[in-house]
Amino acid sequence: MGVVPAPAGGEFGPNKKLPLGAIIGIIAGGVVVLLVLAAAIIVPLLGRGGGDAGGGAAGDEPAPAASTPEEWVEAYLTAVSEGDAEEAAKYLDTSSYSDELLTDEVLAASLELGAIEDIEVGEAEEGEYSDVTVTATFTIGGTEVSRDFEIYQSEYDGEITMLDGAARVSTYSFDDIGLTVNGVEVPDDALVFPGTYEFGTVLEEFAIEGESTLIVADDKSEEAVTMLRPVLSEAGVASYRELVTASLRECLALKTLNTPCGMDVTGMEKDGYAVVDGAVSRVMSAEGEAALTGLVGEVSDRAVVSTYESFGIDLTVEAQNAAGQRGTYTTYYSGLLSPKVDFAADDPKVVWE
Repeated sequence: MGVVPAPAGGEFGPNKKLPLGAIIGIIAGGVVVLLVLAAAIIVPLLGRGGGDAGGGAAGDEPAPAASTPEEWVEAYLTAVSEGDAEEAAKYLDTSSYSDELLTDEVLAASLELGAIEDIEVGEAEEGEYSDVTVTATFTIGGTEVSRDFEIYQSEYDGEITMLDGAARVSTYSFDDIGLTVNGVEVPDDALVFPGTYEFGTVLEEFAIEGESTLIVADDKSEEAVTMLRPVLSEAGVASYRELVTASLRECLALKTLNTPCGMDVTGMEKDGYAVVDGAVSRVMSAEGEAALTGLVGEVSDRAVVSTYESFGIDLTVEAQNAAGQRGTYTTYYSGLLSPKVDFAADDPKVVWE
């Protein structure tokens, strides 16, 4: 028996409407396709998110749970106040400066000097773009601090970045001398959590001029750190004085026309008489001895210490004329050079310049 072809315009012909069940089936199939496509897009995005939004965590560290700028600032300050440096650092952008001081050790010393308490966080104020400002007040060792935290929150995925949560410690003026913060050496400009910090120097010959313990929490106190300057410590004063005294006495003992300390009389003549080499006597006056005994010195460049102190030195010379006749002369001109010591050198010595 042969196969009978379907008549033109039959059940599925062009002039026949689809039954309601077929239409519903097609629509349902289309919805399934759309859902599959949506899942294909959403799953990878979720895979990249890694959990709650948060941009302060470094490397593979889990992002903080805070989801609003206010929560971000409060969680950050709470972690700092509790001495949890690892947790607090997750909220910071540390890409610009060293994070060597963001440790439990440094933070513990800071909190010992002044506890952080009474944390109050205000409402975020929107900026021109996606940035907001959150003002927080808190106390450090009983001193009230109020500062703004600049926050950027991505409109795309809600990721939060705190642009200025820490304060910068500048090592300006401490090249070769070395700056310490709560006992830890700082090789480069570094970040610190808001807190109290004791500043010192690596080389024992130096100390911090003026107040060396400061609250560092905002731009104003950050500027105060840049104003820190090194001065000679008691050990430095004693060492400089001892080195200069020994070197100067060696020079004074020389009878030559010139010495490493200066006091050069080469070419000096008077009435046709020229100074005889090996016949020069240099004696420090009582005023010079007193100045040497009280010599302090000052930091002139990096770890170099010098002085502008003048020492009264009398020169007595023997001179001879062309006929071989000799005479003795006294001059008050010494031409003593300035003594400099570089304490960053492996073996600090006096250089006269």
